Amino acid sequence: MKDRKKVKEFYDLLADSYDEVYGEEQGRKHEIVVRSLSNRRGILLDLGSGTGELSLKMRRLGWLTVAADISSNMLKVARGKGLDHLVQCSFDSLPFRPRSFDSIAAITVFSDPPEIENVEGELVKLVKPGGLIIASIPKKGARGGKFVEFDGVKDVFLFLRL
Repeated sequence: MKDRKKVKEFYDLLADSYDEVYGEEQGRKHEIVVRSLSNRRGILLDLGSGTGELSLKMRRLGWLTVAADISSNMLKVARGKGLDHLVQCSFDSLPFRPRSFDSIAAITVFSDPPEIENVEGELVKLVKPGGLIIASIPKKGARGGKFVEFDGVKDVFLFLRL
């Protein structure tokens, strides 16, 4: 779904049932992020945060999280879970200052490598030196050896260490 308006409408409609429909699958992906960032602390941009489940997990680990999503309804669900640092935006139009974050997680945001490649430079600008960007895409979209595969997860992951 490339059309941002259609993406927003889709997730606005899905927001109230998202956790029930996709919670288990997303939870497995979130555990990869949690393991990868468990020995770090700081400010995390949870890009494409959806209902905020990853932000909640990272907050329990001591991270300050900023949940960013294109869907206002997804962010309403996240607010209902107690999250308060919420920003409505698309990954291709980020309203943040350079070096604002210690790490970024973008789980199930991008559909293929070109989408990541188109915004990779902008994401890198947002992360402080020594930070980590973790992004996932569907396995079917992965090309090349830069993606890491994990058992039991439908996506492959890209790790960018800065």
